[in-house]
Amino acid sequence: MELNPKKLEDLLDKSQDKLSVGCVGIAVLGSTGAGKTTLVNAFFPNAKAETGYGAPIIQDAEWFPKKRDKCTRFRILDTRGFEEKDYEETVEAALEAVDETNESEDRNDHAHIAWLVIKEGSGRVQDSHKDIATRFTEAGIPVIAVLTEAIADDEEFRGEVRKLLPEVKDVIRVNSIPKSTRAGTIESFGLDILFRETLRFVPEEENAIALMESADKWIVAAALRAIGVTALFYLGI
Repeated sequence: MELNPKKLEDLLDKSQDKLSVGCVGIAVLGSTGAGKTTLVNAFFPNAKAETGYGAPIIQDAEWFPKKRDKCTRFRILDTRGFEEKDYEETVEAALEAVDETNESEDRNDHAHIAWLVIKEGSGRVQDSHKDIATRFTEAGIPVIAVLTEAIADDEEFRGEVRKLLPEVKDVIRVNSIPKSTRAGTIESFGLDILFRETLRFVPEEENAIALMESADKWIVAAALRAIGVTALFYLGI
């Protein structure tokens, strides 16, 4: 998706057309405790209400909602944590879920992008991260590495991730919700950058509109202002 002010203002204009129905599909991948649920709920404020995301997983991989209807603006593929135990079964189930949706002739049914969620405080890139980045890229799904709980003023780990995961489209540091530290409160940040980078890799205008409509409006506004979009009255801001 071309990111320039005129293009994005046109998309904002088109988002007011209720006949425009699109959906964006995001696979959210990572280990247990990496911050996947916190990230999704901060990015998509209505994730639980609109998709059912956050319910206990009863299988290796599951789409929320399971099926898309005409009102669905976004779908989240959630998985069990990519732990060493049952890792292969879990990643195979995730890839199978992606393949199944991507067989649809309607691109609104597809998985469009993957967020590979890594807790920055872990301080290391696991073999599973490398494997996931490679296999989803080979499956035709762009991968963005998202470093969560990025509360330290340190870019070193980001550089390490970029070096060890050359397949990923970008490495983005985020703090999904404010965190209290001894030095004070670290406010949330980075979600607007994640929005902007995700927007770059959605395939069609209708998918981009769906992302703009469903993400937190303050995240969208911050991202678009950084690009130079001024017509933010469409967002009610």
